[in-house]
Amino acid sequence: MRIFRAAPYLLWSVLVLGNPAMSGCISPGESEDPANLDNSTSGTANGNRIQLWDCNGTGAQAWTYTNGMFVNTNGKFLDAAGNRQAPGTVVQLWTGNGTSAQKWTIQGNTIRSAGGYCLDVTGARSATGTPIEIWTCNGGSNQSWSVDAPTKTSDTTTPPPPTGSFTISGGKIFGPNGDTFIARGINVYDSAQGPVSTNTAGQPLTTLFPGINFVRLATYQYSASSYFETFVQQISALHIVVEIEHHEGAGGGLAPLTGHDFVDESNGFATIAGAFRDNPYVWFGTLNEPAGPGSALTAEQVSNYNAIRGAGNSNIIMMEVLGDYATGSLTVGAGHGLIASLYANMRNIVSRRRVPTS
Repeated sequence: MRIFRAAPYLLWSVLVLGNPAMSGCISPGESEDPANLDNSTSGTANGNRIQLWDCNGTGAQAWTYTNGMFVNTNGKFLDAAGNRQAPGTVVQLWTGNGTSAQKWTIQGNTIRSAGGYCLDVTGARSATGTPIEIWTCNGGSNQSWSVDAPTKTSDTTTPPPPTGSFTISGGKIFGPNGDTFIARGINVYDSAQGPVSTNTAGQPLTTLFPGINFVRLATYQYSASSYFETFVQQISALHIVVEIEHHEGAGGGLAPLTGHDFVDESNGFATIAGAFRDNPYVWFGTLNEPAGPGSALTAEQVSNYNAIRGAGNSNIIMMEVLGDYATGSLTVGAGHGLIASLYANMRNIVSRRRVPTS
């Protein structure tokens, strides 16, 4: 993968685990069927009708299936109205909310709701404008869709019950609703917060990157939390994680901070953590691309952790390990490796490693 700078964004590759995403049109019956699952008039309002319509190559008919959800190019989701799991429930467009109303599984050529009902063309009609609903699965051609099922991976981890916060168990991250969280996101510089999200719909970010659920906010200063407040409120309200990550200078390999810089960094984390302690969608990231020695970096990360937790914030903290940022290999050995025992009692932390791209 090649990374391109295109202000105000820096595309950021994220390792996605689990079921890969798939994109394209979704057609009932055989693949040559000229009609597709269509977001009526390319509307963006919650409750907009999902219907059958002639294939036209527009974004209204482009869907991405990822993490058990269908996302339209406008960033909104295929949704069973009112989360009613019953025959005849209308299927609509709705803002992502993580509920079972937006959970779908692909079984053979059927698309099934969380309640086990099939995505259905009402009355088995073929006319354009026919509404889409869920109905008892009956093997009819109006419930057969041309969708290639994604590869499934075995998962023996028992997810924790919904907690309202992000939690880590068995090496996996679970969201506030108890579902496995798989990050899909980009990097945004702190100086670009304004043009990246100009309204409560998070546009243009959510328009350009439909289905996004993670933003790495690279910050080069720690001032008042008000500096981040508007962006965080707009983006996190859409259930998109904002990871506020410390960047210092240009390029990687920065030595661990000392003296006043060391103190200022942890004080900055404490201030921001206190301001966002009740928002589970705000995460924190320690110094980007650090150099050794590991003992000094360990001390810095322990100080960051204590500052955030001391502010009453239990949200996830992403800590970057030592590494060679040209090759991606880890730096290990006496005097260089992190001191594992000092991390043993930490909770809700994620090991972050930069993977080089070419």
